[in-house]
Amino acid sequence: MPYFQRVFASAVVIFVLLCSVCILPETVSAKRCGAEIPDSLLTLYLESDLVVVASIKSEKVLKITDEYEYGKYLDVEKSLEISDTLKGRDLDSVTFNISEFQSKNPEN
Repeated sequence: MPYFQRVFASAVVIFVLLCSVCILPETVSAKRCGAEIPDSLLTLYLESDLVVVASIKSEKVLKITDEYEYGKYLDVEKSLEISDTLKGRDLDSVTFNISEFQSKNPEN
């Protein structure tokens, strides 16, 4: 293949790649927590009623709330075993519900 044809073919490939990346971006819907992000750990500590050191004792999936091509949102019940209380009243364990995203891609 002559030099000019290789350069032209390379230019066409680069143009197509740039167009696909710049002109046709893929949109992904995402959920964001409604709470404001704190300025620092100190701010979070001062604004919290309870601060503990805990480990997850158990997790139970309650239901699938939304399902997408890339994964799904689950309502999960988590039970924590508290080992130390840094602020607030002493508790042995805590159970709460949270919404989590579970990716279909095992690497994420």
